[in-house]
Amino acid sequence: MEEAISLLERLISFDTESSKSNLGIIEFIEEYLRAHNVSFVRVPNATGDKAALFATIGPIRDGGVVLSGHRCCAGRGAELELRSIHLAPRGR
Repeated sequence: MEEAISLLERLISFDTESSKSNLGIIEFIEEYLRAHNVSFVRVPNATGDKAALFATIGPIRDGGVVLSGHRCCAGRGAELELRSIHLAPRGR
């Protein structure tokens, strides 16, 4: 539990205000994913100063789960909002 709290504290420590680059946190997460052998794709914006990450854990097949994280309220008191979306198999 202590490790999870430490990781979350590190994640919310990045200044990712929408007017600024988010590449610092993107690079941190990429390093974390590499260390855990998780494949990912970085998707940069048009100017290259921001990006999104798509990570895949487990088999690539229909019926998976998407976890989405979004940092709300930049600065002190920031919260990390986590959402999960269960994907139905195609054709349903």
